[in-house]
Parts: sequence; structure tokens; C-alpha cells
Amino acid sequence: MIDCLADLSHWNRGKPDFAAAKAAGTLAVALKASDGVADRDPAFEVRALSARNSGLFLGAYHFVSGGGAGRQCGNFLAAIEDIKPDFLALDLERGEGGTAEIAAAMLDGLPASPLLIYVGRWFDGLPNERLARLSLWLPEHGRAPVCPPGWASWTFWQYTSSGDFPGISGPVDRSRYAGTAAELSAWARGANA
Repeated sequence: MIDCLADLSHWNRGKPDFAAAKAAGTLAVALKASDGVADRDPAFEVRALSARNSGLFLGAYHFVSGGGAGRQCGNFLAAIEDIKPDFLALDLERGEGGTAEIAAAMLDGLPASPLLIYVGRWFDGLPNERLARLSLWLPEHGRAPVCPPGWASWTFWQYTSSGDFPGISGPVDRSRYAGTAAELSAWARGANA
């Protein structure tokens, strides 16, 4: 298990120095790209290019909310079109509006691998058979991760929302990867086991 992933959105202020983060051991960054049917994270593109130029594995995530799955999928794909992230994630934090069903329907329009689902054990609407096939990015702050129904293990475990990373100002979501740096590299390059 390695501590290697920073998760950022426009809520994280300042200009991250991803080269400094990489030099200090950060291997990957996940950046919010889009939200719902029309919202985009205004910091995504600049940060994504900076992270890519620094040699970090680059992830992009979509915050799933109420609204049509096709429109949300289109919004996400348009936001990442010029960036080509190494991995994608669907972020389910709200259970209202059938977001688990919306996320499952979005799978039809997204590249298959590597794709994560960010969901905790508190989320209503699980297990969902289609979503349970995805790698789990588990938001479980504390010492002992507990997977939600449908998953026996996690790929990434977000264990704090108040961490710090060299080169990135303010509190940052930190995640561990359930493997080695070499396994993360293979996973991010599409050898998703």
C-alpha cells in the first residue's frame, strides 16, 4: 500500500507545484473535471496540463448529480476531450435523484479502463451490479477502511480530507493505492486487474 494520490478541485486554492509534489513522492493526481449536466471545474485544464507535464499519473473525475445520464456523460467527455487522462472516476456523494442509476447508465458512454467509482459505505442505492464491477475509490476517513456493499476491496482509499502535499497549498484529500508503485503504473496504463 502506498500513499500517492492528491485529489483537487477548484475549491483548493492556489497554483499547485506538481513538480515539487512529484519530487516529494506524489505519483498521481485526480482533478475534478465536471459536475452534473453542464458545470465544469474552471481549474481543471490548466492543472491537468501542469500535472501531466510534471510526470504525474493524471485522473479526472465527474461529480454525478441529478439529471440525465447522457447529458452528464457528454459534459464529462467534453471536459476531458483535449486532456486524455490516465484514469477516470465517477464521484457519487449524494444519493438523491437516483445518482447510482445515473452513474451506471453513464458507463455506456465512457471508456472502460481504467475507471473508478468514488463511493462510501453510507451511500444509498448500493449495491448496484454495474457499478460494483468498477474499481473502488473509497472515501473513508480514519484508520480502518470499510468497503460499501458490493465491494470486497478498494483500489484507492481516501483516508483524509485535511492532508498536505509538498507543492500543494491548503488541506488536500489524500488517498492510498492498494499496491506498489509498479502496480499503480500498470493500472494507470490500462492493465486494470
